[in-house]
Amino acid sequence: SNENFSSGEISPSEDSTTETQSSGSVSSTSENEPKITAKASAYAIMIAGSENIFSGNGYDLKGEPLSNAEYKWSFGDGSYKSGKNITHTYFLPGDYMVALNVVSGMYGASDYLKIKVISLPVYISEVKPGAGGFVEFYNDSKFNLDISRFGIFNSKSSFYFPENTIILAGKYLAISQSVIGFEIFKNYGSISFLYQNSEVADLITYSGELKENESFHKIEGLVKIGLSSPGSDSFLGAQKTVPVLAQNMDNSAGIKQNKTEEPESSSVISDVEKTPADKTQTAIVNEVPSKGDRIFFGSSWFWFSGAVILGILSAVGVVFLRRSKFLADP
Repeated sequence: SNENFSSGEISPSEDSTTETQSSGSVSSTSENEPKITAKASAYAIMIAGSENIFSGNGYDLKGEPLSNAEYKWSFGDGSYKSGKNITHTYFLPGDYMVALNVVSGMYGASDYLKIKVISLPVYISEVKPGAGGFVEFYNDSKFNLDISRFGIFNSKSSFYFPENTIILAGKYLAISQSVIGFEIFKNYGSISFLYQNSEVADLITYSGELKENESFHKIEGLVKIGLSSPGSDSFLGAQKTVPVLAQNMDNSAGIKQNKTEEPESSSVISDVEKTPADKTQTAIVNEVPSKGDRIFFGSSWFWFSGAVILGILSAVGVVFLRRSKFLADP
């Protein structure tokens, strides 16, 4: 069974066999008399703020589809609608019980669905402009989610996903520029992820020059340049020529949404000679003496002067001791 669907035509959920119930004729109390039946269908997991489709079906006494029946929906959030196939938007996360009532002449039946509504967990994780470009999304949840009629917008043109587009739980979904049908602008621009009503759900703004194998990645809320990795769960920052003291700038690995961390590249070029592989070097930073101090204390003149001064002091000490001994003799 699949937790992401409720009832009927789409796919039965874990709860649909226990939570979904069909009642018989409202005008009869005998269990032996024929009854009409109702069947409600919808995704069991929905996104708050998105437009969701609910489908109803009614069947007559012989099990044939009803040709003339009324379908009335109550969505558990205080709202209701009439119609066989309708749409509804939940604005707040929560668990809701949906009721469908089908009436045909003197007969009636009901069906129920348990719906779970969650905040949108789908984000733009990577954008590659130009030829071979794409937009990648990440589903940061444990549910397969329907993003039908959600859109992609580049500030000039838009693309909307077709019906029954599913992004799998904890997975990445890359959409090619050739499918989107419009250009992802090079060097700088923005890409928006839209709800069905064209409100912005997520946004990435990027700028910078890319190599052929690079793209823009969203890393913990920041946009960085890294190697293109559509559908992959890893991010490796762009290679740069930097001094050794700046090795922590931009060339380090990171997390693309929930992508795994890759080790730092060993190809960073340094102005400082590398430490031999069989030695460990610990850097200790102390106050650096002035240029004049370094010239004096590091010269041979400093050591020669010290030796002369030490010799003079020794001679004075010897003379003082002999004079003291002479005065002490009778």
